[in-house]
Amino acid sequence: MKTEIDHKNRIIGIYILLLYTITLLRSIGEWSLIPTYIDSAIFAVSGLVGGLIILFEFYEILRKRKKFDFDIALVSFLVIFGISIVLNRQFSFPANIKNFCWEVLFLLVIYEFSKRNALKAKFFLWFQSILVAFSFLMSTISLGMFFTGYSFITRIEGKTNPLRIGFVENRLFGAYADPNYSGVMAGVSIIISVYLFKNIAKNILVKIILILNIIIQISFIGLSGSRNALIVLIVMVSTLSFFSMYWKFANKNKLNRIYKAAIIAILLGSFCIGFVEGSKKVLSSLPEYTAAQFHKNHSKDLVTSDKEVNLDREDVERSGDISNMRFTLWKSGIEIIKTSPFVGVGPKSIHDYAQKYVPNTYLAKSNLAVHNAYLNVLVCTGIFGVVCVLVFLLKSLFNTVRYFFKVNVLDLQILYSAIVVLGLATSGLFHNEIFFMSTSSPLVFWLLIGQVNGTIRNSKIHSEEKDELQS
Repeated sequence: MKTEIDHKNRIIGIYILLLYTITLLRSIGEWSLIPTYIDSAIFAVSGLVGGLIILFEFYEILRKRKKFDFDIALVSFLVIFGISIVLNRQFSFPANIKNFCWEVLFLLVIYEFSKRNALKAKFFLWFQSILVAFSFLMSTISLGMFFTGYSFITRIEGKTNPLRIGFVENRLFGAYADPNYSGVMAGVSIIISVYLFKNIAKNILVKIILILNIIIQISFIGLSGSRNALIVLIVMVSTLSFFSMYWKFANKNKLNRIYKAAIIAILLGSFCIGFVEGSKKVLSSLPEYTAAQFHKNHSKDLVTSDKEVNLDREDVERSGDISNMRFTLWKSGIEIIKTSPFVGVGPKSIHDYAQKYVPNTYLAKSNLAVHNAYLNVLVCTGIFGVVCVLVFLLKSLFNTVRYFFKVNVLDLQILYSAIVVLGLATSGLFHNEIFFMSTSSPLVFWLLIGQVNGTIRNSKIHSEEKDELQS
């Protein structure tokens, strides 16, 4: 029986790694240029396999009397999500059903199997290696585009924004489709690289590559112009520093430990800002030489500037709105939810719904995203849906913080995973990741929060069993 379970878990682990690799393709800018039917076919097959896994799980629950171990808050959220789709079936029904299937896949397969500790240490090493290797390759290519002055812009049918590759609009999009997404994932790559360097890597060459990756990702974050990515990086570095120092000062009293760890966390967070800004200043002067030499060798017609590259974002500098229209989008989202407060309007129905019922709102006119994952949940699934999500997230946050303050032996793998989860949750304040997306970042979020919650749950069970034996 145990062999059968291990075999099933191994297959699911391989499936998740393949799915993660496939979702990474969508972060590549050039991927948007391939025919839509190819992308749809790949993701349809991936989703179908995930659906079969879910059906098999429910079969075991019903026929083999297996314990129903799914998180009630997340299952309730999915039920409300489904009700929202049915009630708003006149708007983008097929797209909403497809989105619902992906949400089920993330919450009932990836999160649940990770929470049950079905995925072993070897799996997570493979997962971390793919993440770091992909970001290393993509960011290196992106920096090459910056140094050679490469830029490319084209309109894509059905997309609100054009495809931008290379250094465009005073920002480094690079080889990615979205500099905000890629900037956040660059920060995640830095955290995981630090973990691998300190705890896993033994080979000196691997250590050098990891250090180089950290430098490359910091450079990319600076050149991407993503304020979201910088905030996420500061939050992750500061929190990691705090808990690392808190445990380093284990011989001090608790209040003293917290005080010293907080001071160091603030200093390292500030250093992070200075390092990113400093890298921008240095890197902005390099294309004066590198791009000129590149074009000299490859084209006689191209003329390069002898001035420092301008990294001031025009969409921010020329706008009096410090939020870059986010406040307007959030206000528009609130206007929409007022018309359907309890179960929302569905994620793919927002613009069609708004154009019919609140046509004067900004979202109805602009066709843009809400740019806040939590407000987006409120708009899409209403008060009932957002309450389920907040119960789950706040419970996870409370249990995780309590675990790190009370545990006798700090599990570094869980600490670094929790830091990444915190970073992606912070990014959700400014973007729609985590929920209603079929990209790689929500996959990372649900996989790692499952790992963290599963470890904490097992720790609590072992602690209770130990107390019973002692009594």
